[in-house]
Amino acid sequence: MKSSCMLLMVLALSFASAQDTLEIAQTLRDLSNTGVLMDISAHPDVAFEVDGFDVDRRAGWSVVIRGKATTVEEPMQLARLDTLGVSPWADLAERTHWVRIRPNSVTGRQIVHPTR
Repeated sequence: MKSSCMLLMVLALSFASAQDTLEIAQTLRDLSNTGVLMDISAHPDVAFEVDGFDVDRRAGWSVVIRGKATTVEEPMQLARLDTLGVSPWADLAERTHWVRIRPNSVTGRQIVHPTR
């Protein structure tokens, strides 16, 4: 899905931070259905957002990473990525395809309830 600033939005749940990159594990079905594989080669500029919250503390955070994405295909790199411990959150489908984002910018914010 392209955003208003013409960046490819990478929507994923299974990811890990590794050195200076963000590694995203996907199924080939996920990548093909969303057109990400074709779009990354033509439009490598992407945005990736991750959010978290603590219901009890009424606090949360959001981080947006913008950068260049590539698909990872080299066998030694794939073997290293498989050791990161990235596992699916919502289903049992094995994530065998990886997208790497090299960040150009990282922005974020924290939201904390004033009485907590």
